[in-house]
Amino acid sequence: MIGVVATLKVQPDKASEFEAVFLDMAAKVKGNEPGCLLYQLTKSKTEAGIYKVLELYASMDDLASSFQTCKLFVDLWMILCKACTNIDRKITKGHFHFFQY
Repeated sequence: MIGVVATLKVQPDKASEFEAVFLDMAAKVKGNEPGCLLYQLTKSKTEAGIYKVLELYASMDDLASSFQTCKLFVDLWMILCKACTNIDRKITKGHFHFFQY
């Protein structure tokens, strides 16, 4: 299995919109990516506006195909990005933390 963790900082006044759009996108990911075993949004209890997206894929091939599928959700991604004040630089450069089990 392959795990991905993305960290996002969301503008306080955009948090509700961000969460609603993410839930819509998560449903589409789960419905279109059979190799995606987990696609979960978490919200920090100690840092305002900090969210982490936890993803778990059955294989590296499933993760690779998710980059193709995400093109289907580009409109939702644009809304999410506009709500963020910062996306972890490792994400914007295409670098992820991969954990293989």
